[in-house]
Formats: sequence, C-alpha cells, structure tokens
Amino acid sequence: MKTKKFLFGLVFLLITGTMVFAGGGGQQAQTGSAGSVNSNLVTAPGQFPIVNAPYTMRVWTVQTVNIEDFNTNEFTLSYEKKTGVHINWELAPATNGPEMLNLSLASGDYPDVYLAAFVPKEDEILYGSQGVFVPLNKLIETYSPNAVSQLADNPDIRAMITTPDGNIYSLPFIAKTYHMYFPFKLWMNTTWMKNLNLKTPTTTEEFYQVLKAFKERDPNGNGSGKDVIPFFDTDPFQDPNNRIGNTSFITFFINAFIQCDCDFRYVTNDNKIAFAFDKPEFREGLRYVRRLVSEGLIDETSFSAKPAQLRSIADGTGDLLLGATVQRAPSAFMNMNGDKQKNYDSVPPLAGPNGVRFAVYNPEASYSSGQFIITKSMKNPEVACRWIDYFYTWEGGLEARYGREGQEWERTAPDVMASSGLPALWRPLTALAGVQNICWRTNIGQYYPQDKQASNFNDIYASDGLEARLYNATHDNYAPYAPKKYIPMLYMTTDVIKKINQPSIDMRSYVQEYVVQFLTGGLSLDKDWDAYVANFQKMGINDILAAYQGPYDAFIKNN
Repeated sequence: MKTKKFLFGLVFLLITGTMVFAGGGGQQAQTGSAGSVNSNLVTAPGQFPIVNAPYTMRVWTVQTVNIEDFNTNEFTLSYEKKTGVHINWELAPATNGPEMLNLSLASGDYPDVYLAAFVPKEDEILYGSQGVFVPLNKLIETYSPNAVSQLADNPDIRAMITTPDGNIYSLPFIAKTYHMYFPFKLWMNTTWMKNLNLKTPTTTEEFYQVLKAFKERDPNGNGSGKDVIPFFDTDPFQDPNNRIGNTSFITFFINAFIQCDCDFRYVTNDNKIAFAFDKPEFREGLRYVRRLVSEGLIDETSFSAKPAQLRSIADGTGDLLLGATVQRAPSAFMNMNGDKQKNYDSVPPLAGPNGVRFAVYNPEASYSSGQFIITKSMKNPEVACRWIDYFYTWEGGLEARYGREGQEWERTAPDVMASSGLPALWRPLTALAGVQNICWRTNIGQYYPQDKQASNFNDIYASDGLEARLYNATHDNYAPYAPKKYIPMLYMTTDVIKKINQPSIDMRSYVQEYVVQFLTGGLSLDKDWDAYVANFQKMGINDILAAYQGPYDAFIKNN
C-alpha cells in the first residue's frame, strides 16, 4: 500500500505529465478550434435535466457510516430525476477507503468519476500524466460555470489545484468557513480580566503579567486562589496528519518571535522556503514559553493533555478555573449552550519584544483537493462536468450536504446577517445526527456555504451566535496580522517524496522531542541548543528544503 502521510502534512506532489485530453470509447466531446468543447448530448448550463437522453454514470466513492444507502438515498433519487443521470455507485467501505482507492487505481478498470475520494496528489501526477485522469480546464470553462465562478472567487484555491504545467485534474471541496483560515486563536477569560481591572494584553510581556495576576490574585473570587489554571491547552503534537505544530499553542507563541506556519516553516523576503526551528528567534520564542511553564502559568500537563481534559477544566461544574487557551473556536473547549462560554473572548496575536506579530494563516483549512476526477472511462466527460456543477451553487451544496429546503434548512429574510458579515441566505432548521438517508452529508457536496449561514450578530454569545462570534474574532483580531507570504499545498514528484520521506519523519520526531524537553526543563536552551541545531545538517535539512523550493518556485511562476 502506498504511504499517504508524510512529514509536516504538506508534502504534496508535483504533477509533471503532459497535457492530455483523454476519453474512453464511444461518443466523445470534441474540441473546437477556439479551445471550447461542444456537445449535443447535454443541455445548456443551468438547465435541467442536464442531458437530452437518459444517461448512466459509474461513480466511485466511500460509503460512510452516516448514510444508510446511496442507492435509495432521497437526494440520490431526487437528483437523478432532476438531471436525467442515473448513478451506478461503486462504494468502498469507510473503514478502508484509501486501500480500496489504491486497488481501484491499480486495477485499470476505472469508474467514470472518482467523487469525494481524496485522491492524493501523487496519484494525480501518475494517472494525469498517463492520460487516465482527464484535464478539466476547458471542460469546466464550457460546462461548469458555477465551479469556474467559485474558483474565480477563490483564486488561492484555483492556484493550489493548478499543476505547474497548467492542468487541473481534480475539482476541490470548498467550505466557505472564514475563521478556519486562522486556526490558532487566543481565548481569554475577560470576566477575570474585568474582576482584576486588567487591560487586554497586546504583547508577550503584558500577557505574562495577566497570567501572573490570574495565578496570584484570586480572579474567580472564591477565596481560594489555588484552584486557578492561568493557561491550559492540549498536546501540541497530537495531530493525526503529522503536522509538527497543528492545533499547537507553541506555534501561536512562536509567531511573536518569528513568522512560521503550522510546520514551523516560512518564506523569506526573497521567496526562499526556510524552517524556523533552527533559528535564534525560535529559541527566544521557546525561552518565553519556558518562562511561562517554569512559573506555573502554563500547566505542564498541556504537553500531553487530550481535548476532553481541556473541556473538563474549562467547562466543568463549579467555579471558573481556566484563564486562557489557544483553540480554533470556543466550541472546542466549551458548551456553547452553557453560561461559562460567555466569559471568553478572542484576543489578537501577541507582539514579541522585537515587534514581531503574526497570526498563523492556513488558507487550505477550508478546502480539499482530489474530490472530483473524471477518468478516461467516461465516454462523455461533459455530462460529468454538468452533473457536478450544481454542487457549486449554494442551494446545490446545501441539498447534497445538509438536506431538503423547508425541512433541514430554510431561506432567510434579506435583513438577516450571515457568518461572513454579509446578508445571509439560509439557516439550519435541524441537525441530522446518526445514520440517515436524506442527503449525502459531509462526504459529498463540493461547496458548503457556511459563509451564507445566518448567525446572531445581536448576541454573539447566544446559541445561534457562534458563527458571528468567530467572524468578529477573525475579521477584527486575526486577519489584520496574516503574513503576506505563505506556503501553499505544493505538488512534488514521487521520486522527491521517496527521497525525503524517511528523513522528514525522523526530523519531525526529533523536533518534537527536543521542543518538549526545552519547554519542560529536560534540556537547556543555553547549553544544549548548539548540539540540537547541529544535527539538522546530518538529518538532511538542506535536501528537504530543496524539495519544497522547486515546487514553490513553480507555484510563484504560474500564479
């Protein structure tokens, strides 16, 4: 079985194949002199049904546990009636979807379409260059105007699914969730700050003083003063995608000393990719966090705690115990229907002693590639492009992923605000839980219009105000500090991946081990730092950086 995970979660692949328009036998779309694709089989974009005669399409996807049966699913049947296209499903068990995908790709008996298959970019390289996957550029320009519009509205996403040779082999899933672009937000107990007459901290030193006050001055007013936990978080290296700093409070603090992403990487002023974890500024960031840990302001259990432990401290019965944490949203550590969550507000990124102040920026957080791929088995690829296009409308995305209008969701009045700060288009009426047969839920549906979901801007602490609260936190506190340069998902060749895979895994483990030792006092940031840095050369850091640099240069050139 092919390895699907690599160091830092950002080792994706560079498609190097030539541009090929491939189709199976039978009637095919024809390319005109102007590059447009013409077909008498499909109706004009926006019309239903989408075909002039009944059509059957083989679609491979994963049978998830929350869908009873794709064949009898209400949305499956209604969309077949709407489009005139019947789907013969090829369903892989949810428990071994990646393995079944590998078998399907290796078999040579390809479906017409891979849908919500999370096809890895290395497979886009391999099968795109062989003509197994059909380039979509010209097809979507003619037959998928809604998809084209979404990509135009999200040029960063279009750039990240466009290969260095200009081909698009897969269409993405797009979740318009603004706040996910900034995964590490500092949430502070502002009630305690008011109780102690403290100002909102803007620098690392001011934050230190606030935590110190939390520890020493009985902020919850119960007379004890010993039950308070100034800062608590969860294991910074727990992420299953092997990203060094994903969901990491360490990354949050480091960005007050040197700009870096979830994997401690950054782009220099001359567009060179570098790692932060061997830089003097990184050491100073660790030294600051070590100070907080050594004085009991960061609970040392945070280096191994699970989310349930954070929630039990923040949202348990009795008095408020938690002063601050770094999470994507308050819902990660609080019950949004309870009263305790009303005590926590977002605080902007902190400025370090040299004025460095960055928010951790992750534009890939609300999109995923490899979600819709047409193979050469598809006799009429224009049908597949017309079929998928409806899912890139907000109504189509909701019907596929959320359910029926008037039952699971409804349209909103013009004066209702959405989580994006713009007029809303819809609000949920019910939450689908467990196994259901109404829609395709989160596993299929190319667009989830969360940015158009109604939210309560009049009371952001109400149960229906979370999205407004997150919008305010993102727009006001974090977007202004986004770095000007970031490292997108990159395409790398399979040979390069094989070369750096094991060194990357080894380096990841090495960094994790040393960072925790530095922060908990097992190693000295003065006596042991030089030896720590010296080992990176032996571990192949230059080869890893070079592996990133080529694809990044191609990305900059093409976009």
